[in-house]
Amino acid sequence: MEELLSRLPQQPPFRFVDRIIEYVPHRYMISRFDSQPLQKLFGGLSEIPFTILIEALAQTSVLFIDMEVGRLSEGELPLLGKIECQMLAISNWTSFLCHVSPIRVLAKRAMLRGEVFDESGRLIVSVELAVAVTEGDGGVFAN
Repeated sequence: MEELLSRLPQQPPFRFVDRIIEYVPHRYMISRFDSQPLQKLFGGLSEIPFTILIEALAQTSVLFIDMEVGRLSEGELPLLGKIECQMLAISNWTSFLCHVSPIRVLAKRAMLRGEVFDESGRLIVSVELAVAVTEGDGGVFAN
């Protein structure tokens, strides 16, 4: 699975997927993320920012789509297109499980449902998000 994780453009410390727990084709993917090592990078905040948990879901979504429709080709970039989020609880820095399942997958675009649970099983964040793959031909990222 380390080879799969290496496909993410984000790498530590900004890769928020430590391990794929389970992948069932066309059904779901569950990943694990241990946030505790990052707490110092965020000034020792007592509560984890929701944006980190949403990014963990987005990264898990990219891996799910990668498994569903094939690896990203050279020059392709994953994009988060749209997200609708419900923040349901506040959490400390701990381990989280990210659960992603498809609503609809079309070629290299998808609408997905995602949830983040803390290590006690409490639901922290629920989202619907759109991800897509685009050509990284420079564009806005050109030097």
